[in-house]
Amino acid sequence: MNPQETEQVVARDELWVPTAERVNISTTNVRLETTVKQKEETFQVVIDVIKNSTCFKAFTISADVPEILMQQFWYTITKIKDSESYEFLLADKKCVIDAEVFRKILDICPRKEGEDFTEVQNDEDTLTFLIDLGYSGPLHKYTNMFVDHMHQPWRTLAACINKCLSGKTASNDKLRKSRIDILWGMFYRENVDYPSLIWEDIAYQIDHRREKKSRRENMPYPRFTKVIIDYFLSKHKSLKKLKFQHFYIIKDDGVVSRPKFVRMGEDVQQYGHAILATMLNNEIIQSESYKRFILYSIGQIPPNKSRGKGSQGKKSADPTEESVDVSDESEPEPLIRRKISSRRVVKKKATISVDDNIVPEPDIALELGKSISLTEAEEEAAVRQVHATHARIVSESIPEPMRRRQSNIAISETTQKLKGIQSLTTAEQEAADVMKALKDSMRMLGRQPGIGGSDEGTGEIPGIPDELIFADAEDDNEETKSDSDDIYKYRINVRKNADTEMKDVEKTTDITKETTEQPLTSSSFSVPFDYGNRFLNLSHNEEIF
Repeated sequence: MNPQETEQVVARDELWVPTAERVNISTTNVRLETTVKQKEETFQVVIDVIKNSTCFKAFTISADVPEILMQQFWYTITKIKDSESYEFLLADKKCVIDAEVFRKILDICPRKEGEDFTEVQNDEDTLTFLIDLGYSGPLHKYTNMFVDHMHQPWRTLAACINKCLSGKTASNDKLRKSRIDILWGMFYRENVDYPSLIWEDIAYQIDHRREKKSRRENMPYPRFTKVIIDYFLSKHKSLKKLKFQHFYIIKDDGVVSRPKFVRMGEDVQQYGHAILATMLNNEIIQSESYKRFILYSIGQIPPNKSRGKGSQGKKSADPTEESVDVSDESEPEPLIRRKISSRRVVKKKATISVDDNIVPEPDIALELGKSISLTEAEEEAAVRQVHATHARIVSESIPEPMRRRQSNIAISETTQKLKGIQSLTTAEQEAADVMKALKDSMRMLGRQPGIGGSDEGTGEIPGIPDELIFADAEDDNEETKSDSDDIYKYRINVRKNADTEMKDVEKTTDITKETTEQPLTSSSFSVPFDYGNRFLNLSHNEEIF
């Protein structure tokens, strides 16, 4: 439709049924799906029984009709005075309906000449019939019965009747007398006037649709409303030529889903009266669903546990489990608890140690920083003094002829000669003696009283201890001792650097000896007698400083 036609259709629909008077289409009067095989054996057997009954078409019939005509049906339908018929409008056409017309619409249970329909039971017989089918608890009046207390398979069959043939929203609600008569007719396969029983419920909803708010706001029997409208549309061909905006199709119908198979609070199905042979046919008897259903009903296999919402979590006792007697002497086995995965946040406590060099109090940190700064300055001055003293002693120990050696000899050749030649000359032997004397002096320094260390050493100069541990007997607390250890360790590192520089100075001294004019002889090179004592005293003073 173009926009202009759409506006015209909207205006026309507003004249038929004002927007304020339109109601919601309910989810009652649903359709039974018979083409899909059900996993639940009881449900599948009930569907097969319904398909074998004379009122099967009433459970599945449906149609596609304009939605506005459904609204107009319930907006305009009224009872004709002094009759059992009702009239309503479809567009501008007046239509009349009653039980006989409804029978033609459903196309079930046609009247036969010379044969009347079977009369339904009275109230007392109806009560007896319900109890014989299987009912949990006392039942004094059929109006007080609930589908939830019935036994299988009649519980499931009554639930399907409630959902498909009535305006009930709950399948386990009460059964009206007309629906109990439908169940009785299907059980004994009697020639019951099913269309009249269904129309009785529809007429009741029409007469009392204004009494309750739920009835005023919701449309009952949508599926039967559609088939009624479709029937009269086929009678009035001109109505089909009209243009409509919205349709309510078969796919919009509700479908019977899984009903509740057990009573509330129970865990397994309870089986009542067996299905009569008149309700069955050979196809049903040979089906796997029916065979398994029989095994359930007679107790050859354990009954099915609840798969719906009826169970409240009760666990039924399994008859196959063996009972074990526990004597008083037997000790109970330790309970094994299952580990439950949980994310637990653990807060770690922060600890402060001496090794972390973290001082918790700011005053102590300030004093320690000042002492470290002073110590560093003193260490630098001591290094410079040791270096100068060592260079002066070495220069004084070398004779004058060695200093006048020609300077045209390459320094690289002299270094390679010292490293590569195994046999030493007289001059080279004397230089090696000087180096040995220096190393012996350093080794003697490590053995002085109050000083401990390793003779082997693994630093840059072999034989010199890496660490010197000074024993201080006057330390009174651990904090002062820790500070002293840190200062001594720092001094040791400074000594290593000083030794490295001394090694460089020794290499320079060797080169100087090679550049002298005359070759060195054992008589021309001598070391002062008090050289060792002078060097030890100087080194000892620097350590104390």
